Amino acid sequence: MQHPMYKKGFTLIEVLVVLAIIGIIASLAVSSYSDSVQKTRRADGKSAVLQAAALQERWYAQNQQYTTEIADIGGATSSEGFYSLTVSNILSGVTCDDFTCYTITATAVGAQASDSECGILSVDNLGRKKSYRLGTTTETQDCW
Repeated sequence: MQHPMYKKGFTLIEVLVVLAIIGIIASLAVSSYSDSVQKTRRADGKSAVLQAAALQERWYAQNQQYTTEIADIGGATSSEGFYSLTVSNILSGVTCDDFTCYTITATAVGAQASDSECGILSVDNLGRKKSYRLGTTTETQDCW
């Protein structure tokens, strides 16, 4: 038999501690999940850039020059729609007037635009893969 002064249940402090612990665990889980989703979507951009580069090489084999029209090499949007694609006849900041070079760039759009660290992915005719922070010219690592 229990003493009449003891009551069954939880104190407000115990409930608040449990809620705080649940909140901390949930915030860590959401952050980790968001990072995983961004990395998965980044694969869409990588794939689109590499596929466009392969089509660009095919175009060169048929026309003896690279194209600057993205429509000629697959279109302006990645297959999943998380990146917009552009192509230019600029290599390392220098324009190739005779269309003997190219840089294909994928820029994160829509839901993927929150991937600020690896928001821009590019590849050039020399096979160099680069990535930049979205909205900057700051090159980043570990995106490819």
